[in-house]
Amino acid sequence: TDEFLVSDAGTLKRIDYSLIKGGNTPYFYGKKASDQTTTRSVLTKLTGFTTNELDSDTAFDGTTFTVPSGKGGKYLIGATVEASFASQGNDGERAVASIYTEGSAVMTVGLQHSDTDDILVTNTPTVILDLSATDTVELYGATDDGNASGAAISATTDSTFWGFKIG
Repeated sequence: TDEFLVSDAGTLKRIDYSLIKGGNTPYFYGKKASDQTTTRSVLTKLTGFTTNELDSDTAFDGTTFTVPSGKGGKYLIGATVEASFASQGNDGERAVASIYTEGSAVMTVGLQHSDTDDILVTNTPTVILDLSATDTVELYGATDDGNASGAAISATTDSTFWGFKIG
């Protein structure tokens, strides 16, 4: 292993790198395991981010990240939410993605298309948050169809939710 020499009042001591290295933990990542149908114009909690899931501290259940005890600090949190409007007629679509902490939106992004060729809309909210132990982070989404007709809209399996401690 890699070691460092440290002078302690003139006495040289060795310390293993693994004891002092930094790290961006805790961290979490998940990709949607299946498409999730949402109700038009209703902000819906997005769940099922369990494909290729990474979770350094057993703090992410595929839906909610809960800051572990003793791990408060600054976190970079992000998501990619892809909404499919394939069954909507491609007549103007809008999708919104919101990162929530403790029940309140802290970052919301939205995208609207009026082009008749657009059937996928992707939003990528990203935010730096000061979080304390037991704080929760969740992802919500909402969609609208231009003429309010057609089938329901899905958050697709290309959607991801992730975050890690930065300080």
